[in-house]
Amino acid sequence: MVNKLQQKRGDVNCPRIIFTAKSKGGVGASTLALCVADQYDLAEHPLRIFQVDNQARLSKSLGRSIVSINIAFGDARRDPSMLIRAFDPLAVQVEDMRMSTESALIDFGPTETARFLEWARLAEFDDDLVAFNLPGIVFVPAVAEPEAIRAAAKTLAEFEQSLPSVQRVFVRNERDGEFERLHSASEAARAFREELLPLLSSVAELRMPAIEAGSWRWFEAACLRFTDTIALTTEEVMALTGLSRSESKIVRGDVAAWLRAMEEAVRPLFPFMDEVDRHE
Repeated sequence: MVNKLQQKRGDVNCPRIIFTAKSKGGVGASTLALCVADQYDLAEHPLRIFQVDNQARLSKSLGRSIVSINIAFGDARRDPSMLIRAFDPLAVQVEDMRMSTESALIDFGPTETARFLEWARLAEFDDDLVAFNLPGIVFVPAVAEPEAIRAAAKTLAEFEQSLPSVQRVFVRNERDGEFERLHSASEAARAFREELLPLLSSVAELRMPAIEAGSWRWFEAACLRFTDTIALTTEEVMALTGLSRSESKIVRGDVAAWLRAMEEAVRPLFPFMDEVDRHE
């Protein structure tokens, strides 16, 4: 797994284009995008963020300038060409990245993922990424349930067809349980075996552990970042959660432990994280 993750690291200062994508909601893609954004901020590495999700999850948490691409699907039914034009701003922004060390993070909603890939095929977007020397990474998460596993397999296969230069990373989101513990006769295990497993020989994998005891839920509801949560005082956590002093310390510690685990998980993909360690 580690070797696969390291295949396309490239130069430390080389900008990257990072996608978090899914064909089904509720699998943790926006949570993962928020984590990646925090890792870039901790390293003081420049990151441009795009949100192609009508639910606007990232902008609620990040509180910063985010390029939002909103697609009016009702209007697009009357004029299908609107779907194509909607992604033109993204193409322009990516072309600008050639002149800087700024990377890009693009978070897609489930419907928007399919529309983007349709546009990418028609616009030959992969040719641009290669010509601009922009390494691409797509994170495709799934929880341990059959519909999510099938959707992840579909998204991974479609990215291979539309953007073959982009490194695909399947993310095992263990929020609802570990994939290794699926009962062999269950529908989820069958979906994993038959639809996802054949793809994994050419796909990197990443483990996204569950946050202990659901400790993130209060902070997520408050639209906080992981780094902001860790920086809260005990009194601030108590006021936000209604928990006791000791319980507040525990839930904040659970979030901090999760963020450290995710930092180690994504480190092989982002060379600048090693550079930060060497200069500390």
